[in-house]
Amino acid sequence: MACDEVFLVEAMRKRRDSKAFTLIEAMLAMAILAAAAAGILLPYAGGAAVQVDAARRTLAAHLASDLLEEIAATPFGDIVGKWHGYTEAEGQVRDASGEVFTDPAYVHFSRQATCQTLTMGSQVMIWATVDVYHRGNRMVHIGTMLGDQ
Repeated sequence: MACDEVFLVEAMRKRRDSKAFTLIEAMLAMAILAAAAAGILLPYAGGAAVQVDAARRTLAAHLASDLLEEIAATPFGDIVGKWHGYTEAEGQVRDASGEVFTDPAYVHFSRQATCQTLTMGSQVMIWATVDVYHRGNRMVHIGTMLGDQ
């Protein structure tokens, strides 16, 4: 064996016995780490979206309940005339005093109310419903039966 060949064989043997990582091994380790990190972090991102949706639905439920309370506080004979077909456009939702909400949380909400007279025997009732929308998607639909006290 020539001297150069012996030197080359010895160099290759040392390289195989080396404790260092090759570029391929390092890239494979990074890919495995990235997959593990994605598996851990993706549920948090999904959870944040669910939390935002839940907050919107809670706000929509409050808006619907508040409007139903306003309807119920109206004198019975005036309910259908005042509230049937009532609409607040997106970004124009009003509080109980009639002022438009200025908080950015209310910007994309809208509300609609319907009130229908029903007769049950000799009793006249009103079925009042409120729908609350966020960006055109219905978030809440609630209703109540109102009677003349």
